[in-house]
Amino acid sequence: RNEVHRLFMKTMKFSLLIVNIRPNDVLKKKYPIRSVTEHNQQKIEFDHFKAYEQIKEIELSSLVFVNRLSQQNLGHEQSSKLDTLTVSIRESVYAAKLLKDVRDNMDTFTQSEEAGMLSLYDDLRQNLAFALNIFNHYIQEEWTMEMCRDKFKKAEAKNNLLISEITSMMSSEKANKSVLLSLLNANRSVYIAINSLFEASRGAKVHFILEQPPEQIEESGTVSSV
Repeated sequence: RNEVHRLFMKTMKFSLLIVNIRPNDVLKKKYPIRSVTEHNQQKIEFDHFKAYEQIKEIELSSLVFVNRLSQQNLGHEQSSKLDTLTVSIRESVYAAKLLKDVRDNMDTFTQSEEAGMLSLYDDLRQNLAFALNIFNHYIQEEWTMEMCRDKFKKAEAKNNLLISEITSMMSSEKANKSVLLSLLNANRSVYIAINSLFEASRGAKVHFILEQPPEQIEESGTVSSV
């Protein structure tokens, strides 16, 4: 469970860096979302390929251990928890891949000199930060899942509004349609990613407590109970 939690948190930090937001501003300092984007207007230099590979390494080690556990004689509740952990791992990495693939687009939007484009780009970033703020409160057990679902509906509404605004701007003769289309596609990836992270958040809180230490499971291939 600790590795799944670490993977989830690392993916959230990765997601914020992709859209040029300092993770601590959202996850630790918990600044107001609009303030976060206003104070993060510059491109953040980081090796997103290397960061993604680190996420993949955690995924691999976690799945290897989960696979060993799945071969044990687990009860229904144990198996259910293991399935939840597996889904969390998959969804975290899927979200990271989606966002890795649009990193270059984000850099292009950052360098735009068009006020309208920058405003739409900030709306995209705010929506991502807003969603991750919800997940962070859930992981820290400050909000219930029911509260998170209600708040997540606002993220969905914001996404629909952003799509409408981008589509409307594309109808203008002066619009840079190729860049707007790129923004529309990037927003789609961001939206799918935050939905994946929503699913991943459930597993990041699962308590899968073993009476037998992990290293003994690896050696003996057995587990007593959860």
